[in-house]
Amino acid sequence: MPTALKAVRVILIIRAVIAVLLYGAAFLGLLVLMTLPAAEVEAEAGMPMAALVAVLVIGLLITAFEVYVIADMGKGGPRARNLLRVVIGLALANAVLSILTGSNPALGLGLAISVLCLIESPSSKEWFRATDPNAPAGHPPVQGGYPQPGHPGQGGYPGHLGQPGYPGQPNQPGPGGH
Repeated sequence: MPTALKAVRVILIIRAVIAVLLYGAAFLGLLVLMTLPAAEVEAEAGMPMAALVAVLVIGLLITAFEVYVIADMGKGGPRARNLLRVVIGLALANAVLSILTGSNPALGLGLAISVLCLIESPSSKEWFRATDPNAPAGHPPVQGGYPQPGHPGQGGYPGHLGQPGYPGQPNQPGPGGH
């Protein structure tokens, strides 16, 4: 696993630990609120008790999903990358909600963008590609250029049929050779 993805894992672990601590405190606060009359809770919180419980449950479910993604991340492949993208999408949606409610989403937004940059870095993309369990065996990843017909896994640029020594080159056996 490249260093960029190790940094992503650390960021997500710290985020998950903070979320668990905050949701634990929110749960304790909810237990205290349950002793108060519903009208008083609604007046203080600005929403009914059921809405507070719903927000808490949704947050816990999202945190549980993030913990699952952290645990599954080490397997690599496109599935892990897509799950990480979903986590980033949820973080960006949270930032938008923060803006709409008048909160400051700077830290969450900055972390989401940083994580996105890290998982889309060339070394991360290559690792996700190399750990793809569905990749055909024996075909190295294409290292730039455009995929060309002919020898599997060999990239190139238009006008160049392959690499020296492969069919299609002058003085080599095969189509196009002599």
